[in-house]
Amino acid sequence: MPDHRYSIAYQEALRAISDQQKALDVLQSRASAVASAGAVVTGLIGFGAGDQGPRIFGVLAIICLLAIVCLIGVIIWPRKEWRFNFLASSLQWNYIEGPNPLREDLMKRDLALHLEGYFKANARHLDTFGVLLSAAIVLLLIDVSAVLFEIWR
Repeated sequence: MPDHRYSIAYQEALRAISDQQKALDVLQSRASAVASAGAVVTGLIGFGAGDQGPRIFGVLAIICLLAIVCLIGVIIWPRKEWRFNFLASSLQWNYIEGPNPLREDLMKRDLALHLEGYFKANARHLDTFGVLLSAAIVLLLIDVSAVLFEIWR
């Protein structure tokens, strides 16, 4: 007798992995905005540059920009290890036509467990990226401060 509760578990796992994919997209968009802001802010030093050469705050701003770009690069670099779905051919072979086909309810149970595994593996990366984005934002604040000091001097 099929157990329909597995459908609930499968739908919840599917929702969680979908939300996680959206969170990654948002995180990468924000990271790109931080990198762009850093480039624009640091570019303001060029307006105040004279024959005196780079000064301490200008150098600090450039170092911050380079660090921001490195951190953001780690966040937005494409990765193969992200898992958000299954291939249809894999589902067909493993669950329907393979040596041990499963009933629909047991198939949903198994898929829910696989999605949870993907969710946990992806979560570790997302947590790391959140920390990297926070560091990039702190560096952006230092960058803005350094540019303002450089322009003020």
